[in-house]
Amino acid sequence: MIWLTIIFYLLICIAGVYLVWKAYRLGIKKDLRYAKKLNGVPYRHPHGLIRKIAITDLAIGLAFILFAIAIPLLKIKFETWKLFVGGLVLIRLSILMGLARKDEI
Repeated sequence: MIWLTIIFYLLICIAGVYLVWKAYRLGIKKDLRYAKKLNGVPYRHPHGLIRKIAITDLAIGLAFILFAIAIPLLKIKFETWKLFVGGLVLIRLSILMGLARKDEI
């Protein structure tokens, strides 16, 4: 059971680093390859949404990283991890779905 905890912890760290890296590629480098909807289709007007996507990914990525740091420091129980990670994923999905809806109009 300990290996499952370690794998989940590493996935939290990797997800956080990936989202921060993706935010950097979108926000600083203006790399439009990463401005895609949840189904992988590029946005019709990515230039207008790229900043919002980058800010969303940066905020969620930093939240993942800070949570990964807080787990050993605050001795957060594994049951709490699922709730926090699920909440962050739902927040990111709802924001990206709203941006996809705006792009269709």
